[in-house]
Amino acid sequence: GGELWVVGRELDGELVTGGFVRLYRPDHDFMPVVERRGEALGGEASAVVVAADGGVVVTGTAGHLWLGRFDGELEPVWRIEEPAGAVDSGRALAQDAHGVIVLGQILGGDGLPIGTWLRRYLYQA
Repeated sequence: GGELWVVGRELDGELVTGGFVRLYRPDHDFMPVVERRGEALGGEASAVVVAADGGVVVTGTAGHLWLGRFDGELEPVWRIEEPAGAVDSGRALAQDAHGVIVLGQILGGDGLPIGTWLRRYLYQA
């Protein structure tokens, strides 16, 4: 249907101040139809995957990895917060019939990547 989901970071100069998730539709002249950002999102967003029912799963960072499911109006359905130090951020998502697969990144003390992390999160019936 021409819909476009966008995730991103909000910046103040070079400082990341939060993130956003937006849905655009071609009949709305480049204006988001729905949006969740800042504290309402709860961190920086890195990746999005669209669910069969029109909702989305989003991953990102808030000093640690988070993964959240939102309905088509971007209302929260569930959220997972990984412990700090386990993985720093989600960088990519893939979805199958059983759940989502997250590719994460582990950062060193200097903020440079030192490893990757891959995990499957299963949907519960």
